[in-house]
Amino acid sequence: RQIFRTLLKEGLPREQLARVCAPIGLDLGAETPDEIALAIAAELLLWHRGASGGRLRDREGILARVLAGKDAAEAETDADTVADTAEAEAATVGADDGNGGGT
Repeated sequence: RQIFRTLLKEGLPREQLARVCAPIGLDLGAETPDEIALAIAAELLLWHRGASGGRLRDREGILARVLAGKDAAEAETDADTVADTAEAEAATVGADDGNGGGT
């Protein structure tokens, strides 16, 4: 809030002020400096690439393809990816304090 007040006092037009991104970073539940840096870098990459920020597992539909009967070799590879994703998500859920805090 202070940065916005200061910029307004210094005469920055409201149209330009609307372009200021503060606070910056995706809400990853970051708490440590390294985690906050990751959240900021993730938002910068999201903006730079024009990405959606959605979960890859939702976009790729790997599980749906496996359940639809893809060939056995591809299904096995896809199933391994689903398992790896589930493990990674389980590890991050424990790090969340449940209040949506952090960056």
